[in-house]
Amino acid sequence: MNPSSHLVAKLRALLEAVRTSDLDQAQANGVDLDGIAADLHSHTDALTPFSVDGMRAQFGLREEDVRTDPDRIKRYADGEIVDLWPYSPITGDLNPVAPPIRMWRDGTGVRGAGRIPTSLNGPPNGVHGGFVAAALDELLGLAGVVAGAGGFTGTLTVRYLKLTPIDTDLDFEAHVQSVDGRKVTTTGSVSANGELCATAEAIFIRPA
Repeated sequence: MNPSSHLVAKLRALLEAVRTSDLDQAQANGVDLDGIAADLHSHTDALTPFSVDGMRAQFGLREEDVRTDPDRIKRYADGEIVDLWPYSPITGDLNPVAPPIRMWRDGTGVRGAGRIPTSLNGPPNGVHGGFVAAALDELLGLAGVVAGAGGFTGTLTVRYLKLTPIDTDLDFEAHVQSVDGRKVTTTGSVSANGELCATAEAIFIRPA
């Protein structure tokens, strides 16, 4: 793991520890929360001078990074990780708020796998429904991209069949169903332990 990805992984672990810890009890047992905050502040100060101004995008930090290279998309063979969006809040390897979900091209569609942490909890022991929708939006969007029909979300319809469990291995899949001019229809789902948790259908609009 390269240093950048290693740092992001440790930040994810810290977020989960803060989310699941009784901080009052930790302080009562001698944990110096102010000291931890001060350490974090010092690390923030160390990185802030290197913040890149300008466009904020999932593709990269600079405008030249955000241009999608069609040939790059075509180069994805079956099974290779789809890492088009390194700063995505859903799958971005360099985004500390993104859970460790990975999505990849599988034939003409996209598959994915990963666990969603407690920091994205909604109902008891379940993933927040809004994040389930966000993950499906990413998944269905990628299906359009790898099929050469990427676009912007026009509509997203999610059907919640059962609770999507936190900290449990999840499986994702999506395919393009049709392309009608600029309108691209895709469908997909998320499952746990072989049972469907949610399904989705989306219409994406290709740029003019």
